[in-house]
Amino acid sequence: MSTKLKHIEKAQRITERVFDELLKEVRAGRTERELARLIRTLAKRHGADGLSFDPIVAAGRSAADPHAKPGNRKLRRGQLLMIDLGVRSGGYCSDMTRMVAIGPPTAEARKAYGIVLRAQRAAIRAARAGMVARDLDAVARGIIARAGYGKYFVHALGHGVGRNIHQDPRLTPKRRHRLKAGDVITVEPGIYLPGRLGVRIEDMLVLTARGNRNLTGTPKRLRVL
Repeated sequence: MSTKLKHIEKAQRITERVFDELLKEVRAGRTERELARLIRTLAKRHGADGLSFDPIVAAGRSAADPHAKPGNRKLRRGQLLMIDLGVRSGGYCSDMTRMVAIGPPTAEARKAYGIVLRAQRAAIRAARAGMVARDLDAVARGIIARAGYGKYFVHALGHGVGRNIHQDPRLTPKRRHRLKAGDVITVEPGIYLPGRLGVRIEDMLVLTARGNRNLTGTPKRLRVL
């Protein structure tokens, strides 16, 4: 295993421990900002060198902004909560997004979640070295579009991860470069419904000639807290 991959995997294991502990504190009445501060505390406690980016903690309609900043909004029952976090270890980054529900989610939220999960799983199955970046983006984007939500997937499918949290290769609808064995990429499709909700699910993969290995161990079922 390369030094790069060893450090990225260590960073990801820390990220997963932080996420698991954070869930114990997620409940109605807590604010996005409180949970974002807790991510920083937990990352330090678990041995991270620091965060790889400012975490996104976005509840309900605030998650309709893919790059939402945590605010003083209190979590309420019936909301979906987006948690996007990553840490640094040995100079390398991790990146993961998971959704949780504060109490039973709405039918609309469950539908959006199911579509995004289906798109992400299909892209992960397809991802391999030698593939053209835009073709991998198209796998997930096509599923979301056929479900009627194409205009609500408003960013690239993913990006490279290494010493920088966002680096080449970029998985966009226009990028024609071929992905290489050893590339570490994110796969993070999303649906963002303005004024209502947002859903994103993100894993990190390392590409191989035959496919990929998923570096993310946190389950993707929609947890209801």
